[in-house]
Amino acid sequence: MRLSHSIHLAFRQKIEREWGNSVVTQRDCIELSKDLSATNGAKVGSHTLRRFFGLVEWDGTFRKSTLDHLARYVHEANSSELISQLQSQEDLVEILVKLQVQNVAIDEYYIKKSLEEKITLEIVMMAGHMILIRLEQTDHDRTIRMLNTLKHLDEQRSSNFPTASVFAHYVAPQFHQITNDDFTRRLINETPYVNLVLGFYAPIMDLDGHFGRHIRLMLTYSKDLEHQAYGHSLLATFALQNGAFETAKKHFDSIPTFQNEHAILQGRIDILSFLIQSPNASISSCLRPPKNQEIIYFKAVMPLLIFLEKVDELDALFSAHNFAQNQTSHWLEKSAQKQIHIAQAWLFARNGKTHEAGAIIDQYSDTIWPKDYQGISAKMMELTRKEIALHPRNLG
Repeated sequence: MRLSHSIHLAFRQKIEREWGNSVVTQRDCIELSKDLSATNGAKVGSHTLRRFFGLVEWDGTFRKSTLDHLARYVHEANSSELISQLQSQEDLVEILVKLQVQNVAIDEYYIKKSLEEKITLEIVMMAGHMILIRLEQTDHDRTIRMLNTLKHLDEQRSSNFPTASVFAHYVAPQFHQITNDDFTRRLINETPYVNLVLGFYAPIMDLDGHFGRHIRLMLTYSKDLEHQAYGHSLLATFALQNGAFETAKKHFDSIPTFQNEHAILQGRIDILSFLIQSPNASISSCLRPPKNQEIIYFKAVMPLLIFLEKVDELDALFSAHNFAQNQTSHWLEKSAQKQIHIAQAWLFARNGKTHEAGAIIDQYSDTIWPKDYQGISAKMMELTRKEIALHPRNLG
């Protein structure tokens, strides 16, 4: 079996790394032969190893059984699998060199191909880092191309929720600073910007700021039904919080009917429907969280009920649901669960149970929140402290 020069060199290097020494003398070959025998019973003589490591002239042809022994030493099933791996690496190097000669962006090619093979946080964050560099350079075309390397993540964002969320929290604050409407339009229409950035990083206390500006541009430029529902539900919520009922109703009426698979968006739409269309109905009958997604569903519900001082409605929800039993699988869900606990504290304080309310607020006073949770969490805690201050003599 003949090995090409480059494959032969790579094969040698793997064996040397496994052994922990370079093979440059006859004594090295004797010692390596002993280690091969001791490790897996391989019978590869020192004279064969001298030929393999180029200590004597040889034409590059070896018995397959010899190469199999050497491959197993480096934890491969056989030499064919190892040579195939080395060949793939060699092919990739050739491709990357050709791309460089052709002036094709290697980083974009590498990230796209890597994510097509397997979505990993490391590769996604590498893409995020490159995107931020392009934004700082105001290189709009390369920003768009790099963002488009994440289309495979976009297609599987539901099953890669934590990874997509970390990516969004990393890049979104800089994206939100963009004031160039034409560039924003291109991001919305030509890339997965809405799904992977606007949709995963939503600082709803900033709906009158940079984030809100991009949401409004999304409603202008995107015809996607889910994007329309997301944007109008956010703006309806914002309007209700600010006492603008007619504006809230206008946005709510603009929410299209579509196949919704996102618990948090469904929760926001359901609570808006209750508050705007059915305020005299039972809240528990209007809110139907999907199984095993209660925490995320109620993330959009609890803050709005507190801001609107809906004491009876909150009381009904805490009576109908045992939120303490809900399992959380990642930091964002845990943060949403903590917001539910703060809602419980506000309700305690409103009902005069300031001792219980204070204990919860003290528990979360030093919490490190995800960036887009920070504003709303701080507001919920501020309102709870104000309620506690109204009942200073109640010790529980």
